[in-house]
Amino acid sequence: MAERLRYLGGSEMMFPRGDYRWVDVRRFEVVEPAAAVEVLASLVASPWYDHGYDVPRSDAADPGGRIHGPYKLDAIRASKFNPIDRDRVLTRLRMWADLHGPQPESFSSDLEAFVESVVPVGFDVWELPLLNTLARREWGDVVGVDGFHEFVAISPGRNLLNLVVAADD
Repeated sequence: MAERLRYLGGSEMMFPRGDYRWVDVRRFEVVEPAAAVEVLASLVASPWYDHGYDVPRSDAADPGGRIHGPYKLDAIRASKFNPIDRDRVLTRLRMWADLHGPQPESFSSDLEAFVESVVPVGFDVWELPLLNTLARREWGDVVGVDGFHEFVAISPGRNLLNLVVAADD
């Protein structure tokens, strides 16, 4: 079976110096549009989803680690994702960004613009909720001490997908 997703590249926004938080985005073309749950299943099965986020992002897929952030990859299923309103995503990420006190205004504006660009108006948004401790991988506690936030934005035509992970290491 041909891959349903084609990796288009990624970008990352780092918090100001001394803060170990970041927002990582991976963009995909959905080669074979389908229902959201099928697209999410394709994402979870993609070698580009297999990443611990405790080392820098690479320009190569990392199949074989069988991890995703703080979790064992086998614990993640498309059915675990919940739909979420775009405004809730923005609010949640704003609150997370200010967890240790307000960020400089210029950084807050840049972060908001960055998130709005990868979670555009009109896209359906899905959230991977926090999973239970049985889903955690060995050394998973080094990722997301201040929270592990994952959102998937899927275009209305189901032909584009943005994976957004906000966490710390």
